[in-house]
Amino acid sequence: EMGLAVSALQDGDTYTDPIASMAGGTTSGLNFLQMLRSILENCATVEEAKEHVLINRISMPYIGNHFLIYDRSGNATVIEFSNSSREAIFTDYSSTPVPLTNYAIHLRPDYTKLVPENPKDPHDDYSRMIRLHNYIDTHEGLYNETDIWNSMSMVEANGNASKEGVLTSGTVRLMYTIVTDLDERTLTARFYLRDGPVSDPVMGTNELILSDPFTFRLDR
Repeated sequence: EMGLAVSALQDGDTYTDPIASMAGGTTSGLNFLQMLRSILENCATVEEAKEHVLINRISMPYIGNHFLIYDRSGNATVIEFSNSSREAIFTDYSSTPVPLTNYAIHLRPDYTKLVPENPKDPHDDYSRMIRLHNYIDTHEGLYNETDIWNSMSMVEANGNASKEGVLTSGTVRLMYTIVTDLDERTLTARFYLRDGPVSDPVMGTNELILSDPFTFRLDR
């Protein structure tokens, strides 16, 4: 309701402590899901969210994540965590599109040097980041809602033999895709319904049939 939003994305470069004692050690403090709620309950801006993360201990008990935090002023930051010290690392942005997939930005800040690990995998992290940057670099004028849906369709989970993490050789489909408007306090979601016709036989992808958009609004 204050115009601040947080998104969590799996990050294969970030530490996890799946067998650490839940009584302390590296799993003390807030786990990353608790962190998201705590930020939204206590912060109104990106800068406040950064301070909040710094004064709390954050743990990744079962899956590595990084976080995109953004507010209605146009400020944004990607929060990632050092594998050695567990300290928070911030990559800040202002009034610019911020593409984010599933690798640590602070380790590979220059997208022009990314080399796809699996070029034939439509869900390859680096390939998706390159597609997003290419879209941004060639876009003219202000972005509208249709632009956002189009950019998301370029990187949606949609593969029949993805090598993504634990889903090796598995079928992956998005569950939903969203657009938020922080000025209007709205969240518009479209949900996966079924596969459509094959869209790219080389990449092994299908056209994804999504629901009509559902818009949710916070009362002020």
